[in-house]
Amino acid sequence: MTITYVPPIDGKEMANISECEIDEMAKIVYDTRKEILSGKPVPANRNMNLEAWNYIIKKFINLDNVFVIRAFDGDKLVGYRFVRPLKYCTMIYHENENDAKQYSHIKDWLINEGLNFEKGIASGQQATHKDYLNQGIGTQLRVLCNEETKKRGYTWALVYDLDTKVRWDWSLHYYTKHFPNLVMSDIKTPLSAGGYGKLFYYKI
Repeated sequence: MTITYVPPIDGKEMANISECEIDEMAKIVYDTRKEILSGKPVPANRNMNLEAWNYIIKKFINLDNVFVIRAFDGDKLVGYRFVRPLKYCTMIYHENENDAKQYSHIKDWLINEGLNFEKGIASGQQATHKDYLNQGIGTQLRVLCNEETKKRGYTWALVYDLDTKVRWDWSLHYYTKHFPNLVMSDIKTPLSAGGYGKLFYYKI
């Protein structure tokens, strides 16, 4: 097994990812979550089917200033990670009055932390093929994405989108280990963003 990490793509190149590969991405995240979270409590609004994952990935590839790094074993897609700027986080950039009422305390916390929103990234979307788990692929994708993020001028990342204890434990272990400047809040992750654990950010 030789894993190849393809350099990041964005814009038109990313938007031209084939329907076949989009289907592969959706199946990877669906199958992996099904295996890892089998028998574990998952919020009803996060227990998505293949069609829902397909829709989410298509949405990602058509957003401006988003990039993706993919991992292949030969011709087989075995992992990927999308990175998007904070401007796509409705908890910070409110779309309506309801968002403002629901999330203003989160925005206030980050403002009080002195963070520049234009330099921040939001939680991305990542998955590793279920047959390739625990081989360091997901970690390497994060490393490469952080390097690329830094090149693009971003300086910090807000972490949310955690919906289960499994994902929370893994994420907290990873970010605490690799980013000693992690800052934990007292704010519970909103249900719309997974609902598990508390929000935190780290400097890139």
